[in-house]
Amino acid sequence: MKRLLMLAAAAALTLTSALATPARADVSAADLARNPGLAGVSFDDLAFLARLYNAALKSGKTTVNVYSANAPVDPNNNLGVVFRAFEKSFPGIKVVGTRIGGAELSARLDAEIASGHRQGDIVGSADDYIPRGLIEPFDPPLARNVPKEWHYPGNYYTAAALKQFGLVYNTRLVKPNEVPRTLDEVLSPKWRGRVTIGQPTGVEPIDSVFAVLWDQKKIDRPTLQKIADFIPRRDRAPMSSIASSWVAQGRYAIALWATSSVGRQLASRGAPIAPAPFPRTVTNPTGHALLKGAPSPDAAKLLLDWLFSPTAQRLYGSAVYEQGAVPGSPPAIGMPKIAPDGAFQNPVPGFSEKRRKIYQDVVLPIFGSAT
Repeated sequence: MKRLLMLAAAAALTLTSALATPARADVSAADLARNPGLAGVSFDDLAFLARLYNAALKSGKTTVNVYSANAPVDPNNNLGVVFRAFEKSFPGIKVVGTRIGGAELSARLDAEIASGHRQGDIVGSADDYIPRGLIEPFDPPLARNVPKEWHYPGNYYTAAALKQFGLVYNTRLVKPNEVPRTLDEVLSPKWRGRVTIGQPTGVEPIDSVFAVLWDQKKIDRPTLQKIADFIPRRDRAPMSSIASSWVAQGRYAIALWATSSVGRQLASRGAPIAPAPFPRTVTNPTGHALLKGAPSPDAAKLLLDWLFSPTAQRLYGSAVYEQGAVPGSPPAIGMPKIAPDGAFQNPVPGFSEKRRKIYQDVVLPIFGSAT
């Protein structure tokens, strides 16, 4: 009798564990259709998501590691809100973000490849790693309506959202009628010593901004020299996102080509900062890509596809303050409209090499090195 009771208790424990873990039974498209986080997704697309979901659960490879300079550090803000909504839609799948970029990210990937111990599944700044053969092509079905210009040729990645690099200002230090509307107004004597910008290093967002402006003939050497002279090294931030933070703290009144979405996020938490319309705003694609040898490929593809769902596109606008790339997505809350005549960085082969060359030949001689 004692043995029977022990067997019954073990069976009950096993059943409880199975019910608590969604990995034990296939999930159908019809099951996913009842999920509020997947509202607006077609039945065929739900079937594709269900196949990836079931494959991830059955393999046990359910943790998606995302390496990105925009990876969330707070689940209640920015991309953290997006990732938590994804986890809620697909119980049993977990997203872990590591905020890392530039040379540090490159070194991390090199170390993982050399050791054979791959940990990263998804990477931001994919342009830098496509030429090195580190990206696995994947064409998310839900991204089919994204305009062609936001698809990297070969399906290496598709931009899920569009990020602005423009002008942000401290609302306590700058009156609404004083906000500069042109670059010449920013560089006027009134603002000397009160403007910050990210320091170019060759791999930072400001380098992409300058490369885009230079390539599209919206900036020249005399203008770059004027900016460098007006904002000396002591007034430059290590990164464009930090430039926004410095303005929010009141260290500077204005940040030029700062990460505007970061400024808007800080404003949503009560900081005295706001993005402003600026004619030389640069719009960059926010693209995440699948790493070759990803340890959790099915779960990673599931996330990459879901990012183009109506729910994710809405959250990009309301939590990340970026414009969803799928046509008809809600606008980014509190952000200036993307100007049709502004500068755009399209996902094109060779941009990372072009950016490095422009940095070496044009920007570095003017702004100097970061060290």
